Amino acid sequence: MKNISYALFTFLTACFIIISCSREPVPPPEPVINYITIEKLREMFDQGVTTVDTNIYIKGIITLTPEFKNVPSFIVYIQDSTAGICLTVTGTNTFTLNSEVKIFCRGITFTDYNGLLQFGDISIADQSELVSLTPDPLIPASVTLDQILTGEHQAEYVQLEGVQFKDPGTFSGSKILTDCNSIIDVYTRSDATFASSALPAGNGTFKGIASVYTSKQLLLRDPAELTMNGNRCGVPSVTYLSQDFNSLTTNYTNVSALPG
Repeated sequence: MKNISYALFTFLTACFIIISCSREPVPPPEPVINYITIEKLREMFDQGVTTVDTNIYIKGIITLTPEFKNVPSFIVYIQDSTAGICLTVTGTNTFTLNSEVKIFCRGITFTDYNGLLQFGDISIADQSELVSLTPDPLIPASVTLDQILTGEHQAEYVQLEGVQFKDPGTFSGSKILTDCNSIIDVYTRSDATFASSALPAGNGTFKGIASVYTSKQLLLRDPAELTMNGNRCGVPSVTYLSQDFNSLTTNYTNVSALPG
């Protein structure tokens, strides 16, 4: 009887070992990656963080790319509903204007480049993920020149009303944009595809990216976004006709005799 019990125990033990050995190893759980807003990402730099060492990601719309060569090939700007930031890219920059992407932030470093907060270098293959090529269009923030000059809306897509270029010329270089009270530079690289195009001559709506290079400046995404055909502000008025009707002596009836 003891021999039978021992044999049964040995058999069951062997079966357990065989079953255990044939079982596939269980992979470790995927790391949890938490979403934060771009505003919170910028706050990390303000709090002294230089390199992100936690599993976090941001998600936003690409608002400026090198497509028209108005920024270097390694630069893009991204924005969500809270803020924007300038990204630097390592390798070939394949980000698409107006697409929605995720950026996985662990190991990425902040840099203050002449007043502009930059976040990079980002490997598109390893640290980004395309969410959509056709997300809902991003609406530019309606701002004033003074708000831009005080540092608000850095790296954001903005819209200014009632502004004009101070002097005629082409886009190439730094051109003064004014609301007839304050002024700011609009900078265009000399190798931008629209650098040699003429500046709009009128007053109206300007859309672009609020940026910094030592001082505050604006960058164009596409000149087609400008609508500046209205009457210019600050132009001296011209009197085309002045008449006090005192030369009429008969009940103001002979109006047709007046010059003009």
